[in-house]
Amino acid sequence: MSKSKGDKYALSNKHAVFSKELDATTKEIEVETYDAIKNAKKGLIKWLELEEHYDLVKENYLEYFKEICLLNLSNIAGEKMGPDFYIHAQKARMVMNRRLINLLATVRLYSEFLEKQLRFNKKKASQLIKQEVESEFFNDYEFMSELRHTTQHFSAPIKSVTFGIGSKPGDQKIQFHVTKEFLEEHERFGKKVRRKMKDRVEINETIANYIEVISRLHINIRKESEGNITADTKVIEDLFSSPSELNIKESIYINKIIGDEVKTDYVVSMDQINARTLLESKNKFPLWSSNLKNMVMI
Repeated sequence: MSKSKGDKYALSNKHAVFSKELDATTKEIEVETYDAIKNAKKGLIKWLELEEHYDLVKENYLEYFKEICLLNLSNIAGEKMGPDFYIHAQKARMVMNRRLINLLATVRLYSEFLEKQLRFNKKKASQLIKQEVESEFFNDYEFMSELRHTTQHFSAPIKSVTFGIGSKPGDQKIQFHVTKEFLEEHERFGKKVRRKMKDRVEINETIANYIEVISRLHINIRKESEGNITADTKVIEDLFSSPSELNIKESIYINKIIGDEVKTDYVVSMDQINARTLLESKNKFPLWSSNLKNMVMI
């Protein structure tokens, strides 16, 4: 609902559909208060969506490595050896392609959100990452970023799978590879990154390093946004915590007064704050790749 000169606004504890008068459940507010509440709500939705996008990345990342754990255990037990081994290997390759593409799709959504909502484009992200991480990790970040772009347009990237055989710890881990030959067939994969890569890249460790970089980037963005998040949160929390004759319980309705009629413009609740706080608490720490490597034998 657009504003016009002379508009008036009011808070209420119920939805107003052209009621004819301001009753005891409605409290008139200044236009500056209306603007502050509306802007704070927009901000809180944005901060919640930032955490939701990151959570999708994290959960798809964990799903990928859960699958690796299951495949490694199956390999250690020798469950799939025999005449159907090739069929098993191809099934495993395509399962991991599906997991990888799901992960890269959520990373794409996260990256697009940063660029569109926070004006945090690829160049700015790269500059920050270069300052924060080791060169090995940045190389893996560049490689996976190009691979993410390539998988939007072409087929499953994992073309090679190796089942380890041996008696020492780690000998029986399964490795999945992206080959240089596959990437050379697709011009969308950056030439600069392709020139630096080996004939095939073992993807599991590369993914672990890549997601650690994104995780550390996210923690940094969260810290940079802390002041705005706190300010937006305070505006909404103050509405619910201040004594009021409105008897507010779950939601506050922001209404527009048109003559002697009142109509609800939008609704404010604590949901965006509570949901974001839960996700932020859940995803408080970076996803250190070294921890994962130790757990899943990559």
